[in-house]
Amino acid sequence: MSEQHRVLVVDDDEAIRKLIAAILRRRSFSVDTVSNGEEALKKLAEHSYSIMLLDLMMPRLDGFSVIERVRDQKIAVEIVVVTAAGASQVKGLDHSVVRAVISKPFDVTQLVEAVSRICNESGARPTAADR
Repeated sequence: MSEQHRVLVVDDDEAIRKLIAAILRRRSFSVDTVSNGEEALKKLAEHSYSIMLLDLMMPRLDGFSVIERVRDQKIAVEIVVVTAAGASQVKGLDHSVVRAVISKPFDVTQLVEAVSRICNESGARPTAADR
């Protein structure tokens, strides 16, 4: 990737956050991580991100609520849900906001391909500067 895309990883499991961040950084993505939805919304207000990898089941503010607020506030970010939630829970996600759902445990190749594809297809802009 010649231009750097900024990714926000949102997961309450520290090991998952570190793993995803390490994988994406090795592939030239700039990565920030947070542990809950409240922190995610703060980061989204402070910085521009090409894509957000979002867990659904988190304390304080869950991923479902984050998706709702991103949609309602028209925040420009592509969302990939990375979750262990069952099919019935992800069935009702707003796919005008959520671009992909990846089940945990996830395949690293699948995760990287989804992030790269969405950045390329959506015209997600590499982030040179914060808002």
